Amino acid sequence: TARAGLAAFDLADLVTDGSNAEPNDWAPSVGGSQVVNNLSVHDDYAFFVGEFNCVGEFVDSSTARVGADGSLHGWNPQFDGEPEAFLFTSNTLYVGGDFTSVGSEIRGRGAAFNVVDGVASLTPNDWNPDLDDSILAFALNESALYVGGDFEAAGENDRNYGAAFDMTEGVASSTANAWNPDFGDSVYALALNESALYVGGQFG
Repeated sequence: TARAGLAAFDLADLVTDGSNAEPNDWAPSVGGSQVVNNLSVHDDYAFFVGEFNCVGEFVDSSTARVGADGSLHGWNPQFDGEPEAFLFTSNTLYVGGDFTSVGSEIRGRGAAFNVVDGVASLTPNDWNPDLDDSILAFALNESALYVGGDFEAAGENDRNYGAAFDMTEGVASSTANAWNPDFGDSVYALALNESALYVGGQFG
């Protein structure tokens, strides 16, 4: 079966016959370049972002929401640039990338959308990290939202490729806190456990 930048595998097949496992029937129709940069599963839906320009009947969209059964649902907040990173919490979807507005709202390379019953709002909430270049990665714990990417400033503060925003009652501040790791080049990946923040990128 042809795949347009997306595939899903049943876990049982990977465990029993991983060497010959085939994708299942989940195959959303993605048009344009068919490049998917990131995806995240929340409840029964997969949200994904990329360099495509349509998903099924939904055109002029570089974002999409697809059900586990393959059903297509429009979700196009109208980013003016390419979204590249996702992070879900129980009630918020964070999106990062190389955009400076979402619809009519100014957002400096990051935006957050309230999520109700698995559906993300089309209008961003108030979070605006005000970065000068792309967000490529997120990580989150109870105290802070960490972002990594190509940026060198958050608002008026120098933040070389990494920044953190304090969390208060599940809401991220729009002002970067004091954490400034001063990486020498881009950050592509972030991961947290109980004792450490792990960072991957192009820095030396």
